Amino acid sequence: MCMQRWQQWWQQFWRAAPAVEVDPLYATVIATVQRLWPEHYAQPSQSLAQRYAKFEAVTWVMSYVLQQLRQLPGDHSGRRQVLVETMLDDFADNLREQGVSDLRVGPELRKLAAAFNGRERRYQPLWAVPGQAGLQRLMGQYLKVSVAEAQALLQQVQRVDFPLPGK
Repeated sequence: MCMQRWQQWWQQFWRAAPAVEVDPLYATVIATVQRLWPEHYAQPSQSLAQRYAKFEAVTWVMSYVLQQLRQLPGDHSGRRQVLVETMLDDFADNLREQGVSDLRVGPELRKLAAAFNGRERRYQPLWAVPGQAGLQRLMGQYLKVSVAEAQALLQQVQRVDFPLPGK
């Protein structure tokens, strides 16, 4: 009897973690980033520069997807919020995997969220401009690509079939 209680008590701590359902839209964002920048994902990030490059790539594709959600009829602000929260949760998990202590994850995540919001505010008005020269310059600044590379990336991301609501 005592042994059974002990086993029940012990098993409550060693249950398998519940399966986490991945947001299909966020999964498509990450798959797109991995396809567009395979050199960033060939190996785990070792340096700050590699982490920065991944962050900029994810931010750029997320900005595009958020713009696509803004253009859909109806109010999708809740969907945009969930998508950004999913991205930030993923960033927090990645920080922990890279060895950042739990006490430092919060402050680091606040910095990443502020950087994302700043970039999103700068990208947002440029997505709708027909010539896209301003967007290409901004991409060159953040993504460190030439104008020709920026144009090629724009064409590739516009061909991706993101699972947007109502599509």
